[in-house]
Amino acid sequence: MTPPRFARNLSAVLLWELMWGFGNACTSSAIFVPFLSHLAGSKRLVGTVGLTMLLGIPALIVSLWLAHRLRRRRLVVALLWAAQVVGWIVLGAVLRTNPAPTSAIVPVIYASQAVLAFLAGVSMAPTYQLLTAVFGSRFGTAQGLQLLARQASGVLGGLWAATALARDTFPRNFGLAFLVGGIVLTTSNVALLFFAEPPRAPGTPAPAAFLPEFARTLRQARPVAGLAWVVACAAFMVSAEALFVVSALERLKLSDAHAGIFASVTLAASGIGGAVAGWTGDRIGHARALLGALALQIVAFALVMKLGGLAQFYIALSVVGFASAAMTIGLAGLTARLAPKGAQGSWMAIMRWLTQLVSALATAVAAFLADRVGYTLLFAVCMAPVAGAMLATRGLGRREGEPS
Repeated sequence: MTPPRFARNLSAVLLWELMWGFGNACTSSAIFVPFLSHLAGSKRLVGTVGLTMLLGIPALIVSLWLAHRLRRRRLVVALLWAAQVVGWIVLGAVLRTNPAPTSAIVPVIYASQAVLAFLAGVSMAPTYQLLTAVFGSRFGTAQGLQLLARQASGVLGGLWAATALARDTFPRNFGLAFLVGGIVLTTSNVALLFFAEPPRAPGTPAPAAFLPEFARTLRQARPVAGLAWVVACAAFMVSAEALFVVSALERLKLSDAHAGIFASVTLAASGIGGAVAGWTGDRIGHARALLGALALQIVAFALVMKLGGLAQFYIALSVVGFASAAMTIGLAGLTARLAPKGAQGSWMAIMRWLTQLVSALATAVAAFLADRVGYTLLFAVCMAPVAGAMLATRGLGRREGEPS
């Protein structure tokens, strides 16, 4: 029988994800990257905006400090997630201005993405500390169901965004998608306030000094340094995969409205992939599930190297959506299993720090390569780090079953 506390927390997180999924689809990379490419006429803006993710790196210290000190995290987590997505409302409102000069649009893009990157980094450790505390040993299953709910709702959001993009001219059509998405994203975080956090155990000691505790966390992570390599490879892949949609729009000469449809396909596949990976990882080990997801990543890159038509791209999009979600859930579950008890949030924040660093640099590199050497060579090169990540994951699988 499902414990009442688990049922309440699962209901709260599913409500959060259902709203988040719709809003996230309207602002996803499948829509945002084509918008940036359209605005600049090249991938230059895609690469430079991607560098704002570097702001997530200094946010790590703030994030770890919050996770180290907070006792009741739900209010702080809700505020952090709400504050980071308000920028979509501002950007949408600016784009809806008729006419909206490029000189006004570009600074808002950089400012909103910078705020998002920094606050996303700050929110990571408290969020994961909250989720691992309320779901315990069923964290992987809960993560999979979260993602399934988010992506199922995202399918509807993507289809709605497709109609919004077809309804008006550029950039007002994108402005409507970002405005509605930002409003839904911001209000979704109220659901976090309904979490039932476990009570603090009697006699729990006060937290130790932060810097020594932080140094201890880094020392504990040394034996599983291979996990850092897997995270870095995953971040590189996700950055390259952000160009899947814009590559199809350009090579197959499709309209902007297809970006919304592509977002829905990706989200539907990733919802299934996340649910399967969470359930499977909790039962056979997250390292094994992660190996399967990485193998599918290679298949996805092979499918998009040469596009023979729209049907082939839909298959590639479905594979990469499933694989990316399974990879994300597998990495989170594996990190939670390898981390010492009570340090899951800190470990995940460190992994997030690495993801931010690699993603920022990889997005700029991928955008540059797409403009200079074309998509075929870019996607071929991406297969190498996937193979390296698979080798590192095999070594981590042996450690997953060891006691923390």
